[in-house]
Amino acid sequence: KKCKPSSSSLHTFSSLSHPSSYSDHQPYKREMLSILSSKKLLGIQKALQTQGIWSDDNLMTFRKWLVMEEPMIASDPDETRTRWCRMKKQWNRQAQYQDKDDDGFRSLFLSELKSQREIFIHHATTNTNSSSTINNPPSNSSSQSTTTLPQSFFSVSQQVIRQLAEQCENKSQPSIIFAAWEKIKESGMILNASTLNALLNVASKVYAVKSFQKFDSAGGGSQQDLLEKSSRVLALEEIVMYHDVLCGPTDKSESLVAEAAVKTFKNTQKYQRNSREMTYLQIYLLVLKYHCNMNNVSAALSLLRRMQALGGVVLETWIYCLVLSTIAENGYFRNDALPIEGAVDIGYTHACGPKLFDEIASDMAAEALEITPECATQLQKALLSSASAHSTIAATSISSMEKQLPPTQIPAKHNELVASRVDLDPSTWICPVTETQQHLVSLDPIKKKQLHDDLLELVKDHMSSKAANKLKDFSDWLESRKGQPFSAIVDGANVKAIPSMVRTLEERGEYPLVIVPKKYIEHHVSRDQRKRLQHLEARGQLYSVPTGMHDDIYCILASVSNQTASREISSLPVENSTSNSRWPGTRPMLITNDILRDHTLLLRDPLLGREWYNRHVVNFKFDKNAPYFYQRGIQGNNCPVLHGNETGGIGTAWHFPVNGWGLYERFVVRIPKHTE
Repeated sequence: KKCKPSSSSLHTFSSLSHPSSYSDHQPYKREMLSILSSKKLLGIQKALQTQGIWSDDNLMTFRKWLVMEEPMIASDPDETRTRWCRMKKQWNRQAQYQDKDDDGFRSLFLSELKSQREIFIHHATTNTNSSSTINNPPSNSSSQSTTTLPQSFFSVSQQVIRQLAEQCENKSQPSIIFAAWEKIKESGMILNASTLNALLNVASKVYAVKSFQKFDSAGGGSQQDLLEKSSRVLALEEIVMYHDVLCGPTDKSESLVAEAAVKTFKNTQKYQRNSREMTYLQIYLLVLKYHCNMNNVSAALSLLRRMQALGGVVLETWIYCLVLSTIAENGYFRNDALPIEGAVDIGYTHACGPKLFDEIASDMAAEALEITPECATQLQKALLSSASAHSTIAATSISSMEKQLPPTQIPAKHNELVASRVDLDPSTWICPVTETQQHLVSLDPIKKKQLHDDLLELVKDHMSSKAANKLKDFSDWLESRKGQPFSAIVDGANVKAIPSMVRTLEERGEYPLVIVPKKYIEHHVSRDQRKRLQHLEARGQLYSVPTGMHDDIYCILASVSNQTASREISSLPVENSTSNSRWPGTRPMLITNDILRDHTLLLRDPLLGREWYNRHVVNFKFDKNAPYFYQRGIQGNNCPVLHGNETGGIGTAWHFPVNGWGLYERFVVRIPKHTE
């Protein structure tokens, strides 16, 4: 099993969900009415009423719910979908390793179903009035009914679902079962093994029916048809998860979703991007996992390229780690590897070897800040398992991942493969294992100008032309002012302890500009601190953002300003060095702990905003009233040649921040370019 998705609040593949209704409802309704009016079901219902187990309200709710198209939980139609997205996310995390705690997740899964069932019962029994029961949200009126649903409500519903599955199979109408699946999800029903197997068996036949084969072979069908088929693949994934959690996985269930996704994927290329394509993107993920599990490296790499080309979508780090670990397991990052078929044709400069790893990791660094511990472990295992017989593995690579052990501190030889947990020197940002120094990497001039211009357009579109003109005045001031250029931009409202921050930065050789809202100074700054800020303003090192403007946008713009006039006197970038306390790399840097997502996601190119953040932002913490700094971006740096008696083996060292590790701890990968 490879790494599976983790959550993200950004616009990402794994956070998407599928529609909850299908064009199958009318045929579903006909079949359901046929079952409900059958002699067998009428007899069961009559017996339950006669024995006093079911009230008239129970019977009415039962019959109407099973045939209605809208959800029972009408006051919050996303309630069920959100819960199932959360359960799928947890299930994917559990699937990181084959020795996962299945019993632990099964308990969690059953708990989620119980919560869903309680919400369903509440909505179903809120009012005795039939129209209120079915269509309206809960009220606080005194006319609420205390009626509840008996347990037999769910057991009889399960009998109906089982009979529906059998009829769908007999009549070759398997797609109807997806409408029934929405009922199962909404009610939190726990199906027995026989019903589950029947459900899975019918759902699997959707992709064997003639209508789908015709659609697939002809490459035709409307966009709505494709959306519906894509949605069914995602529903099928839920059914498989439900089956595997409660009954255990089978060979059929494990391959079913991938095969259906691959069929649907063939037709997702013909439509241009729109809001509905979010459903198709989830199909890409299923297909990617399928290719990786089948070790089809060429197809996986090609699909990764296709996903990267979709504008405005952030690929989560697990996707990159999945592809990287698959390529590593198959030995394509080794120096003696054969090229991956088609890699150059889809835009990669290198088709194998360490340089291909560098290319993919560079793409990842532009989008991501950190990886998960599971991804780090998976990538390490893949790299070490596929190491060339002619290469040496750094002796500390394996033990370094154990959390109870300290990170690796022993320098690796230049010809050794490194995949270790390390602790950077907090004062120099130097890695003790690869002897590389971290640095701040600037955006190229074209991207900096694009970001600068996009910010002006953003303010004009979302605020006003007057606001855009004020921001332009600030930009012009930065460009035309003379004197020492600003090397650090301080987000004053985020930092709060501004004098201490400025003092520390100046001690480190930086020349800071503090940007702070005028309103913040007036209402949130003490009299003593206000005097200090006035002193900064008199020196030209404080800019007060006009009321009504977003100070974060001013901070972002300042960090990409060329400061043309002042740069005639002094160069901003800092060279790699261990002789002073300045961090090497681009200037100016932005000092803030704000993730600035509200603004970067509104840019014409949100990925550019993410790349800027990863390269220009430095975070901080205070210790005894003095700040210390760290930077969370993924970085690749060339390893220095420090030992004249060692030859070869020099490569790029990639340092990945890992969620949950220490501020200066990194997972480092260095694949030697060649071995002795």
